Amino acid sequence: MRKVIGKIIVLACALTFALASGVTLATDPGPPVKLSVREPVKHNRNGGAVEGRDWNLEFRLTVDNALGFVEFLGNGDTREALVISDPDNCLEFDLGHPTYPGAFDASCANSPADEVYFPFRSDPNDRSGVTDIDQCDFMTEQPRLQDNPSTTSPQDSNKAYLLAPNPDFPDGSAPIARSMGPLTGGQTIGDCYGYGQDEDLPGLVVMADVGAARVFDQNFEIIEVAPGVRRIRNLAGFVSTVTRELQDRRGRSHVVAHMQIERGVLEPLVVFDTRTAPTSPYIGSTFQRRIDGGPVETFTWDTQPTSDFTAAEYEELLATLPDTTSVKVRAVLLDGPAPSYIDDLDQNGKFTINDLVLMGHTPLSNQAKRTINVIQQDKFEDFGGTLECPSARVIAGIDLDGNNVGYFCQDGDGNSRSIKRVPQ
Repeated sequence: MRKVIGKIIVLACALTFALASGVTLATDPGPPVKLSVREPVKHNRNGGAVEGRDWNLEFRLTVDNALGFVEFLGNGDTREALVISDPDNCLEFDLGHPTYPGAFDASCANSPADEVYFPFRSDPNDRSGVTDIDQCDFMTEQPRLQDNPSTTSPQDSNKAYLLAPNPDFPDGSAPIARSMGPLTGGQTIGDCYGYGQDEDLPGLVVMADVGAARVFDQNFEIIEVAPGVRRIRNLAGFVSTVTRELQDRRGRSHVVAHMQIERGVLEPLVVFDTRTAPTSPYIGSTFQRRIDGGPVETFTWDTQPTSDFTAAEYEELLATLPDTTSVKVRAVLLDGPAPSYIDDLDQNGKFTINDLVLMGHTPLSNQAKRTINVIQQDKFEDFGGTLECPSARVIAGIDLDGNNVGYFCQDGDGNSRSIKRVPQ
C-alpha cells in the first residue's frame, strides 16, 4: 500500500470482499443500481403541491449484494465508492484523489480495471455561499461549478441571464444582464454548488425542463444547439447532502443524496412588461407576461394604474400566474462523469435516459422520475402597501413590446408578508 496522509478504510457489507457475495453483471438483466426519487408530498396530476423552495428531494441509489464501500483518506480529501462487482478480487480503479492518483490497491496497479462501482463523497452540507473546503477542490471543482459571467455564450453558460432595464434607471435605460434562477456557486472559496456535475456524486444526472434549467438566450428565446435540438442544464450540482447506508435488513446497500430545493431550482421563470404605453409614464391599459420563453400574453388591467404601481396592482399581475406548475423530474446514474448539459438528441421534446445514451454515456441505473406540482409562491404574497418586490430569482420586468421600457418593481421600506393559502 502507498503511504498516505490519512488512512484507507474498507467497509464490507458482508464483512468480507468475498466474490461469492457478488453478482455477475454480464448476466444481470437489469442495471446494477436501482435509483428512486422521493419527495415529501405524494403528487399526481390531480393533487399534491409544494412551494418553490425549502423542501427536500431524495435520490436513493440501491445495490443488491454489493461487495462493499471503500474509503480513501488523504490530505483532508475523502474519496469513497460503492463497489458492486470485482471479478479478479483486486481493486484496480482510481478514485481520482488529486494528491494520490492510481489504483486503489497499489498491489493491483498492473492489472486491468474490471470493477463495477460508482464514486461518491459523504458530505453533510453543501449550499451556496457555504465554505466546503474539505470536500471541494477549489482548483478544479469550484471553477466548474461557479457562475459563468453574463458574457459567456448562453448555450455554454451554467447560469441563466436575461436582459432587463436597469432597476435604478428604468425608463428608457439600456438593458443589463440579470442573473435568474437559484443562487449558485463561487461566492466563497470551496463553494461547489450549482448547475452541472455534482462534486460529491459525479455520475448523477437530474433533468427538469423548467425555468433556469432551460437554455435561453438573453432575450428569453429558447436556444437550439443544433437544428431541432434543445438543451437543459444538469441540476445534480444542487445536491446538498450525500450519505451512505451500509446494509438494510434485505442486504441492500444505499447511497442517499438529498437536494434542498432552493428558490428557482424547479420553478418557471416569469417576466412582465408593465409599461406598454409609448410615452411617459408608459402605463397603458394592458400589461404583458411571458413564462419560460413561451408566447407573449397580453392582459387588461382590472384597475387602471395612473402612475407607479400600488400593492394591489402587483397582486393583479401575480394573480395571472397558474396555481401550480407540473414539473417532471428525471434522474439517472451514469458510469463515469455526468455532463453539464443534456441535449434532446432524439428530438422528441423530452429529456430522458435515451438522450444520455445518444450523447455517448452508459447508464449505471434505471431512469427514475417524479411529477411534482410546484406553487409559484409569489402568487400568495400580501404586499400590504409596502411594495416589496417578488423574488428576482424567478420574476423579472423586461421589455416585451419593444418600446424600450419594461420596469416592474422597486422595493419599498416595509416588510412583505406572505399568506400560505391552499391553491383553489
